[in-house]
Amino acid sequence: MTHSTGRGNGEAGPWFADQGSASSDVFGGPEGDVGTRDGHGPGRGGPRHRSRARLWWLVAGAVALVAIVTSVVLLALHDPEPPPPLEPEVVTLPVPSPTVDPVEREEGTVFYQALPSTVLAYAVGTSEEDQDLLAAGALEGYRLEYTDGQSTLTLRAGQWAEPEATLAAFEELVEGLDQPDGEESPGVEDVEPREDAETTPEAIPDEGTVEVDGQEVGRYLVVPDGQGRATVVWTNDTVLISVEGPEQDVRDVFVAYPL
Repeated sequence: MTHSTGRGNGEAGPWFADQGSASSDVFGGPEGDVGTRDGHGPGRGGPRHRSRARLWWLVAGAVALVAIVTSVVLLALHDPEPPPPLEPEVVTLPVPSPTVDPVEREEGTVFYQALPSTVLAYAVGTSEEDQDLLAAGALEGYRLEYTDGQSTLTLRAGQWAEPEATLAAFEELVEGLDQPDGEESPGVEDVEPREDAETTPEAIPDEGTVEVDGQEVGRYLVVPDGQGRATVVWTNDTVLISVEGPEQDVRDVFVAYPL
């Protein structure tokens, strides 16, 4: 009896030779390349992948920073429209009002009633006909005394039939006014503004024209007496008015008087 130690014709090796070959296929080959199983090889979660992600974040951050800096520079270089200019504030002082009551006046003509009983801080204290104006050819003539309780203004008002007659009465009246040096007042055409004359905020000269709605309707003349008082005389078409009193008050009344 004979015993056989092979698998037929002695060509096959031990059985574990085939097993070793299969093991090499499962575990990555005979060189032991097992990186895909333990996470330390060139797989998706390795160091190379993290380096690429970090690089992309740096690039994106740099682009965003450049965009922000560019926007800031453009805004800084942009010339904005200048703000609109501020309107000057206009301060209006209250109009003075009388501290005394005017006297009651009798009914009269339309012209007489048009003469106000109060003007600024002054109120009528007395009123009567002006005989001198009537003698000078006025159709009507009145003299009114205005007072503020301390100072007094004397107003004379007359009305003529024609503007030419009113202007003639104006010239006659101003010729009788005394100048500071004691000389008689010159005629209207000879009057020159005084350089040292005190003026109101409206800067009224000593002589000029009276205008209504841009149309010249008469003339006026301010004659100071050199001692703080003055007389202002003006015409308005057929009306002639003169006011004598403290110089500054006379100028203010001239501006405020409705005729």
